[in-house]
Amino acid sequence: MGETGSNCLGNSMFWFYKRKDLKTDQLVLDTKCKKSTPCLPKFYQHVTIPTRGNNTLDRVYTNKRDAYRAVPHPHLGFSDHISIMLVPAYRPLLRRHTPTQRTITVWPSDAVPALQDCFQRTDWQIFREAAVREGEVDLEDYTSAVLGYISKCTEDVTSTRTVTEYPNQKPWLNAEVQVSAESQGCCVQVW
Repeated sequence: MGETGSNCLGNSMFWFYKRKDLKTDQLVLDTKCKKSTPCLPKFYQHVTIPTRGNNTLDRVYTNKRDAYRAVPHPHLGFSDHISIMLVPAYRPLLRRHTPTQRTITVWPSDAVPALQDCFQRTDWQIFREAAVREGEVDLEDYTSAVLGYISKCTEDVTSTRTVTEYPNQKPWLNAEVQVSAESQGCCVQVW
């Protein structure tokens, strides 16, 4: 997990942990003195609740401010002070953001020829005649009618599907890339 070491500093004993997984330095101090911050200017204390009566006996320092929050737990056996559990304040991306639902259009392999056939059989002159106002073609009506027809034809030959997107999902890792990697014998794991 990391490097450890212990040392004595006057009337106090401390343990130093170098956490490689969290990239933080953690210092656990068992001391008789009230404040150790003058000796440790770059470390921040995380235990702020009383652990024995109204006194805070247990001190945990790290070099990251607000990296942990102290949660009190009951006494262990016949101990005269409470136990403390340090919970990391960092919440992973997956827990901070909820997955989103998105609707995508799926194009089957026979969709393009079917769409081309639909457009070849269409009498486009009907849309132009329907958009004539006072002897002139209303471009806005003509455009909206043609685009509406194209959208309708596209909806007829395609299908829609709802997919769930997770916050840690890579945008480039789609089905094509996955199939290609698997066919080449690469190991791809999607979370």
